[in-house]
Amino acid sequence: MITNGLIQCDLLDESQKDKIVDVAKALALPLRVDIICQLFKKAMSVTEIAKVNGISNSTALFHIRILEKAGLIVVEYAPSKKGMAQICYNDFLNINFNLSKVTRNTTRFYTQSVPVGLYIAARFDDYIRFATDSEIVRIGLNDIFNNKRQQAQLLWTKGGWVTYAFSNEFAHDNDVSELSISLEICSEVAYYRNDWKSDIDFLINGVKLLTYTSPGDFGDRRGRLNPDWWQDNSTQYGLMKTISVTKQGVLLDNVIVNDAVTLHDLNLKKDNHIDFTVRCDKDSEHYGGFNIFGKSFGDHPQDIVLTAAYKQKNES
Repeated sequence: MITNGLIQCDLLDESQKDKIVDVAKALALPLRVDIICQLFKKAMSVTEIAKVNGISNSTALFHIRILEKAGLIVVEYAPSKKGMAQICYNDFLNINFNLSKVTRNTTRFYTQSVPVGLYIAARFDDYIRFATDSEIVRIGLNDIFNNKRQQAQLLWTKGGWVTYAFSNEFAHDNDVSELSISLEICSEVAYYRNDWKSDIDFLINGVKLLTYTSPGDFGDRRGRLNPDWWQDNSTQYGLMKTISVTKQGVLLDNVIVNDAVTLHDLNLKKDNHIDFTVRCDKDSEHYGGFNIFGKSFGDHPQDIVLTAAYKQKNES
């Protein structure tokens, strides 16, 4: 079962047995794991997957069908120079295998999604723009809390910062082992430039986790979710990035990048919420702004998603 990007596989549920076998089969070959990892970075056509992995199109399609059957990727048709192309996308963020009848030492998961326009605080250096499902909204720097932000599906700015709030209910009286936030993001420049770098900081509760250098503002193809009215010469899609904090350190896309900050440093139980901030500082080496994508723009059908793994204290 897939919920908010989390594939739940209950090993003791007979009705899920076929699904679990499909997922296990899909992950049983290194090549298919490689394809999944490649699709986390960007959506690709069957031809692109074949070229990257040094295999024929027919072989690529064979493995894609197995991944699609398991629910790990989605395949859709999109226009190309030679007609219609099959474009592949990842359709999950986490896979959880569990034993529902075992209550001791059971890891639980909390997930919350926040739309890109529902920030609680912000300061923008030059301009702020939104795209809704039907229009571009241009607002002044003194009107950043305009009600139209609630409809935003894409937010972009030259620089500054924006802060979102998530519930911290899961952290009270529980032992949190991991906190992850995922979002689709890229740099920001007029129209687009695939090589326009931007140093983007991610912070939780005011603690800087890492600086991610976005490689570009991507517009070489249409984002798979963009509405028809969105212009071809504008930003089209970003990269899905997952920032995780554990008791050992900070990870970006499952690779540890900072062992000086751990969950303990985030003070998750303070106040009644968790702050998540995206920032592009004028003093950074690559001052290149950012685009944050909602569930109706770009390549990935999600807003900003927080996922926490925890155990109840009486189960730890």
